[in-house]
Amino acid sequence: MKTGTDNTPLDWLPAAIKMTIASSIFLLMPSYLDTLSRQFDTPIPQLTYLATIELLGFALAPLLCFLASKAKFTLKENIAIMLLTTCHLGSVYCPSLEWFLVLRIGAGISAGILLVRAIEAMAHTQNPDAAFAKGIATQMAFSAIMFVLMPSLINALGIKAFYFALALLSGLLILLKRQPSVATTYQVQAPVVINYRLLLGGILAIFMFMMAHSAAWSMLGILATSHQFDLQQQGNILAAGTVFSLLGAVLSAILSQQESHRRRWILVGMLLQGLSLFVLFNSPQQALYVIAVASFMLLWNFILPLLMGAVAQADINGGAMRFVVAAQTVGAAVGPSVVFRSWVLLELTVFLGISLLLIYPLINGPEASSDEVAKG
Repeated sequence: MKTGTDNTPLDWLPAAIKMTIASSIFLLMPSYLDTLSRQFDTPIPQLTYLATIELLGFALAPLLCFLASKAKFTLKENIAIMLLTTCHLGSVYCPSLEWFLVLRIGAGISAGILLVRAIEAMAHTQNPDAAFAKGIATQMAFSAIMFVLMPSLINALGIKAFYFALALLSGLLILLKRQPSVATTYQVQAPVVINYRLLLGGILAIFMFMMAHSAAWSMLGILATSHQFDLQQQGNILAAGTVFSLLGAVLSAILSQQESHRRRWILVGMLLQGLSLFVLFNSPQQALYVIAVASFMLLWNFILPLLMGAVAQADINGGAMRFVVAAQTVGAAVGPSVVFRSWVLLELTVFLGISLLLIYPLINGPEASSDEVAKG
């Protein structure tokens, strides 16, 4: 079983801040796409591939971390911070779309390395579920603040303000406590046989979960338009939804204090999310749509920390958590492209069902601890 050393109540905080700033492109995706559209004078639908490629850069980071650990080489966190900051600054002055793409791939990879380290650090805390929930709550609070501030910054300083803000925030990460590599933070109390099949199932469950939710997220604008909401009203609904996302993460942190109840809350959350999706895609009333959006965003951020905590609890040597980053980013990147308009609700329901089936063996039992998983 993995154990922590010198754990304090705020051990999660530096990792949560790094996870938040590193994933800011995904968190601020609507603002980012709008900035790209203005920067290159191109419609947003023609530029979404840039965001997808950058997210796939995130997915390369776990592989690089894995190969580096096999070669007994440490990817320096401070170098990743400097590279990320440089890529953000370079994006301000890049006139060529081709070179911009290179910079954004570099930003994705460096941010992915920081994300891997942050998630590994959270997995090493005494209560990973709560740490992940607090981390996601930090992300949601950051998103809410930035969605309010960013339009004013861009109006006052131009589109360059978006990259300057990200560069400044990224550069300040160098002041935070460095996250040790997984090899130095995970200890094994006794020789165990790790059940990689269950771990793989947990990672694939997170992939399916993120794919379902990113697909639904991409449809919210279309659904809102069908309900006759204008753009300002849509923005207000999503801003309010961010508050419910924060509440979902906080609720997850509170309820995850008892790890033996993890299975119950995952099952309840999945069932309620299925109901939210049904209402979201079938309700003819505006009020019900707004309620469904709030419920969807709350449950998204309620369930995800529990799934991540289940994998972290089973990850005896700490090596699997880095691939959770790949599962999340690849799922988020491909989700919008795998849905068919007339079958979307059925697809999302199937994705959620598969996610539950994949994670269930990992959480099954009175208390799905890492010792039980190791025996498999």
